[in-house]
Amino acid sequence: MGEVPARLSRMLPPRTTRIALLLASFTLILGLAEIAARLTSPDSPPAPLPPQPADSDLPELKKLNQLARPNALGIHRDVLYRTNSRGIRGPETNAAAAPGILRIGIVGDSVTVGWGVAEEDAYPRQLERILNAEFANRRFEVLNFGLAGINADVAIRRLSKLDEFYRPDLLIYGFTPNDIEGPNYLNLSSPKLRARFGKENLKPVDSPSRLYARLVPMLKSIREFYWPAPGSPSAERLHNYLENPAAWKDFEAALDRLKAMGERSDRCVHVLIHTQIMYLGLLHPLSPIYEKVGEAARSRGFGVTQTLEEYRFQNERRLWVRAKDPHPNREGHAILARALADDLLALPDHCFEADRKFKGPSYTLGGTWAGTWGLK
Repeated sequence: MGEVPARLSRMLPPRTTRIALLLASFTLILGLAEIAARLTSPDSPPAPLPPQPADSDLPELKKLNQLARPNALGIHRDVLYRTNSRGIRGPETNAAAAPGILRIGIVGDSVTVGWGVAEEDAYPRQLERILNAEFANRRFEVLNFGLAGINADVAIRRLSKLDEFYRPDLLIYGFTPNDIEGPNYLNLSSPKLRARFGKENLKPVDSPSRLYARLVPMLKSIREFYWPAPGSPSAERLHNYLENPAAWKDFEAALDRLKAMGERSDRCVHVLIHTQIMYLGLLHPLSPIYEKVGEAARSRGFGVTQTLEEYRFQNERRLWVRAKDPHPNREGHAILARALADDLLALPDHCFEADRKFKGPSYTLGGTWAGTWGLK
């Protein structure tokens, strides 16, 4: 065994021998890393086929106001989409929960409502199943008040209106970074520039090396964290949350209305922070936003579920609802539901008191946004 290195040392100069050994070692390390990447990160599957609707003659629901309409029934993003008489996604639900049932109301945007996934796969419904499985002597009902395309202001207005009818015992707000958009939000890039960044980020890594495909998102996350390109969506979001006091004040006003809703009947309020399923490497460029929003929520007495750690280092494309659409698929929603359930199970006992006595209206609706989304 010792003859080969001896022969090499006689045939090659000492410096060349060291370089050759270093290159051989480096090649071996890369090979082992590639094997590990293939074992731990299987190929991203093609975009999953959506569930086939039972009735192919149903109309396609394209406009967002169609999705908020009471008793809507049609196809949206290739899946069956229905609303009840109150315009929420799901079956008809009584105004009052059955005795002993703890009712949870969750409001949010397209992530909460379950953009592109079946009704039962959206995280509110998955959360309901998890909680009912965890508790043998307590039953839960989770209502999905989500609606695609709304910001924080409209989300809380929508929650307030639905709260008057359904009276949930626990309130949850699903936060997404674009929730700050409103009258004082600053668009710092042109639609053409935003489209270019979107195309770049949604383009799959074209390489036979699984290691390379795994490293690219990590390197992109570091680049976007430290040096977000001017005009990129990340830079625009960071500017509005961290350097636009007027937009942040609007966002805080929505949180204050949410706080008032909880206080009027001594209900617990929880905030679930949706992680953007992109840049799932070592550093996420939007993590400063998640931290700031979490701190603002906690300062108002809300519980907070951060989900970045659950998503970190995941193969992001395996969690997308389809190719070039980074909304979460069923598995992505399962991560949100599990993280939320774990934190809800740790809430104080008084948060799980059902059959509360409500103290009257919590918030008066108004404004053009309310009219636009059918909230009046």
